[in-house]
Amino acid sequence: ETGELLGNAPVASGGTWSLTTPVLPSGTHVLKGFQTDVAGNKSANSVGLSITLETTAPTLTSATINNKTLVLAWSEALDTVHVPTTANFTVTVNGTPATVDSAVVSGNKATLTLHNSTTSSDTVLVSYTDPTTGDDLAALQDSAGNDAVSLSNRAITNTSVPTLTNATINGNLITLTYSESLKSSMLPSSSYFQVS
Repeated sequence: ETGELLGNAPVASGGTWSLTTPVLPSGTHVLKGFQTDVAGNKSANSVGLSITLETTAPTLTSATINNKTLVLAWSEALDTVHVPTTANFTVTVNGTPATVDSAVVSGNKATLTLHNSTTSSDTVLVSYTDPTTGDDLAALQDSAGNDAVSLSNRAITNTSVPTLTNATINGNLITLTYSESLKSSMLPSSSYFQVS
């Protein structure tokens, strides 16, 4: 560490020793050691041991929802093995708590599936609770184990679109029912439909 003394440790029987260093910043560090005998004679420095530390936590870059699918995108790839449970997330739709059926982590995204669909006019907020302030086994984290910070009522960009929920025919009248109200002032041309 550029000549900085990080600490010292007594040598146990058999020549083993261990040392807990101060917290080191992200980046590459070259560590060297030396021995001092009881008379105070210091050995030459050991060959440098190069280590690279990554201590930057992932940060949220975007949050979107489309019907039931809520996607949280982060600034870096996430650990896909040690993932949080649905209990770590709270989602509200227009102020009412929504049930989260599943939470899946892949790449730099955490995808939540809600029990019920949302519409384009819904206001959706998401909160995420990091289990503890320390390093957690099951949490949103990068491959180095840096936990993402908690989120509180983060606004979600709603990209939901109307979906067809039912279709009926009565004589020459076909009725299409959608998941939300449609704009009566923006009727599609009949050429957009095909009946066979």
